[in-house]
Amino acid sequence: MSRTGYRTVSPAQPWNRDAAAVLQGAINGKTNNVFDANLVTGTAVTQLSYPLIGPYSYIKAVPTNTYAASLALPWVDSQTIGAAILHHVTASATAGFRFLCVG
Repeated sequence: MSRTGYRTVSPAQPWNRDAAAVLQGAINGKTNNVFDANLVTGTAVTQLSYPLIGPYSYIKAVPTNTYAASLALPWVDSQTIGAAILHHVTASATAGFRFLCVG
């Protein structure tokens, strides 16, 4: 499954139509804060690495395959800048999840 990569601007870029389009996209909910990951099989802990994760980020998991949908949802134990520790049931097969990271 592919996702749309929404337009971005660089902080050093001067304010122009591109920056206005990115701002309008964010107002409409079109942001690049979603990523896919699989749970590590055979263990109950997976480390997530994503540049938008921060110490106070909200991270939500949504299953992307049938096996993942049959499992209890994973939960985040600790977060730092760029990483989070995810706890889950021990997966015996590939369990794919889509993660939303806000804040």
